[in-house]
Amino acid sequence: MHGNTAVQRAGVMALGLFASAGLAQTNPTNGWQLTWSDEFEGTSLNTTKWVATDAPGNTNNELQYYSPSNVSVSLGNLILKSERRNQGGRIYCSGLVKTSGKFSQQTGRFEGRMKLPKTQGIWPAFWMLPSSNGWPPEIDIMELLGHQPNTMYMTNHWGTWPNVAVWSTPYSGPDFSAGFHTFAVEWTPTKVDFFVDGVKRASHDAGVPNEPFYMILNTAVGGNWPGYPDASTIFPQYFMVDYVRAYRQNLVNAMFEDRGSGNSQPLLGWTGFGTYSIDTVRARSSYGAWCARIAPPTAVQAVDSGLWQDFTARPGQVWNASSWWLQQSSSPLGGQTFATFDIEWYNAAGAKIGTVARPIATASSVKDSYVPASIEAQAPAGTAKGRLVLKVVPGGSTAGAVYVDDVDLQLVTANTSFEDVGPTGTVSLFGWTRNGNVFESPLNPRTGAKGGKVYGRFSGTANTSSAAQDFAVRPGEIWALNAYWYNNASDAMRGANTAGNVIEWRDSHFNVISSASDIVLDASSPTGEHIRSRVVSTVPAGAVWGRALMNFSQPGSDAGAAFFDDARLTRLLVNSSVDDLGPGGDSQLYGWIGFGNRFAETAYPRTGQRAGKIYGNFTTPGNVSGAYQEVPVTPGQRYQFTSWWINPTSDFMRGSNTASAIIEWRDTYGNLMRSDIEPALSASTPRDVYQKVELFEYAPAGAVSARLVMLFAQPGSDLGAAFFDDVSFDVAPPCVADVNGDTEVDFGDFLDFFNCYDAGAACGDIDGNPGTDFGDFLAFFNGYDQGC
Repeated sequence: MHGNTAVQRAGVMALGLFASAGLAQTNPTNGWQLTWSDEFEGTSLNTTKWVATDAPGNTNNELQYYSPSNVSVSLGNLILKSERRNQGGRIYCSGLVKTSGKFSQQTGRFEGRMKLPKTQGIWPAFWMLPSSNGWPPEIDIMELLGHQPNTMYMTNHWGTWPNVAVWSTPYSGPDFSAGFHTFAVEWTPTKVDFFVDGVKRASHDAGVPNEPFYMILNTAVGGNWPGYPDASTIFPQYFMVDYVRAYRQNLVNAMFEDRGSGNSQPLLGWTGFGTYSIDTVRARSSYGAWCARIAPPTAVQAVDSGLWQDFTARPGQVWNASSWWLQQSSSPLGGQTFATFDIEWYNAAGAKIGTVARPIATASSVKDSYVPASIEAQAPAGTAKGRLVLKVVPGGSTAGAVYVDDVDLQLVTANTSFEDVGPTGTVSLFGWTRNGNVFESPLNPRTGAKGGKVYGRFSGTANTSSAAQDFAVRPGEIWALNAYWYNNASDAMRGANTAGNVIEWRDSHFNVISSASDIVLDASSPTGEHIRSRVVSTVPAGAVWGRALMNFSQPGSDAGAAFFDDARLTRLLVNSSVDDLGPGGDSQLYGWIGFGNRFAETAYPRTGQRAGKIYGNFTTPGNVSGAYQEVPVTPGQRYQFTSWWINPTSDFMRGSNTASAIIEWRDTYGNLMRSDIEPALSASTPRDVYQKVELFEYAPAGAVSARLVMLFAQPGSDLGAAFFDDVSFDVAPPCVADVNGDTEVDFGDFLDFFNCYDAGAACGDIDGNPGTDFGDFLAFFNGYDQGC
């Protein structure tokens, strides 16, 4: 906006001929972390984030005076008012706000949702300038001329004054003054992509800036480009902004689509070793044109082959990475060669201090279709950076290759132990947003030297205090939030006060859709011990954000405080409801690795829109079909795997066909350690009724992951199909104690407990209520029935 002179506009339209429009849709949370935002939830401009200009507009022969009185915040919106009013020698007044001196960022995603003003001579803009205050460069995310309310312009400026180059792309769509629309740029070192309502409308790869920028919102009145108000102009006009957000990209070129200036830098952002290349044939369908190829190294090369990229990390952060891998049956890996997906941790001196590995593919793995993989790791003490590694490890053969695409890296939780005080060493509860009375505390930590303390405001009215973090989600994912709470005797919970974990699910505008909670402290809670709070919840339809809260609720004015520590957020499953079709809307059984005949069907869903369907191929006896996911586990921990199955009359199980839910326990190298199987369906299963199938099992020593398999087995050539829905996997409720002392919970324990209870003796408290009563008997029976 800064430099739209008539001379420059002549060059703009010519350059605009080379811009593209209507390109593939993207997910703004995929691969990005929120670094700054204003949701405009208050009643006045947040001056810690914005500066409201108090001066006349002195560029482009504009007519307005920018007055802070024309800037307001109301009902969740920033409002910039343009009106005919005398101030500072001007006959029009309008509003301009900027983050100059408050926030700037080099590269990233910058996004705003807004409703634009219109009529002749009105010129709203959402744009960016360098924090050095030089010009050019400039990025105009959105500009609109009021007399053309259905056309907006996306522009960048570069060069040295007066030799300024401009590339501008117009986009004509709906009337942008009739409702709210989202405008964004994704700025990388080699290009600037422009988005309108989530769809890429232009990509500019010339004049890309390489310095930090700040953001600006304003409405100019008059000027060389829009012209001047006339009899058709309507005042006042309102530029309304729902939110503005900035994101940081965790990985450069995560989808392998950016080849740098002049397409001369394949695998931009990645460092390679061994045998690797860009591939232009085998990219994931609908997700772009290129992927990476990694092959075993030759004898004269490095020990391994692969690609890596570093990212900034801090101790206590939990990171989750995902990727898609393809192995072709025409060129499989040979011998004992395998592919692995790793996160490595390094200290400030550059020494490796930890590795978490996820084996992906061997010669016997699924072939000819992309399969997803994910890995989660927590940065240990001393971490200064992380390294994401895509690798092939040779094992007696140099044959074959794997292809990798669509890598994603997300920060799940920061400062889980509350020890981190930020880069400056002075920020308590670094990484957490504080609401109300929340403080770092050296009292009652479960681990380390610090935890958190939260309490009410004692005002006599209902209120809450909390520490919170936001994280990106997709519908159908299952998340667990763990933390430990402590009720201190000298400052104990009182009255109706409560404390515990809460997860809120929010839409793209951060509105709450639903929430789940696990309240563990109140006035009756014991003092002097750490009590675990664990809330598990499935992401509902429409949610794109989750909010994890350490929450204290004070209904009245009672005193008391709660202490918390070791908050950990973990994603348990993806697409548990089988409804998610992925970012491109075309991935059946998104998040599941499939084999044989498997689909996401709109027929027979238990909940939502779809169920999983698996069936044989009916021509080759002894075949299997199914789908699976692999999740991290802790050895010795007891888990509960639940799924729902239906045998429909229209496509019922026949002959000797069976369907089963299976847990395969696997070690660090992906080797199968043990399988636990629970039958789900057969030809004798009742039809048209969903049945719950559950496994309760302990993870064996050495296990690092569990593969959750939904399996259809066809021994012969009989017809029929199995449908499944609403899958879950989580830590199981605690088992009952060993009553008879033989170190196992078995039928002998059941008999001993029954006899003890029948005799009226004190047999132990199992259900958590004081004394031995019928509730303990039921708790023991349920535990025994669940395989404890």
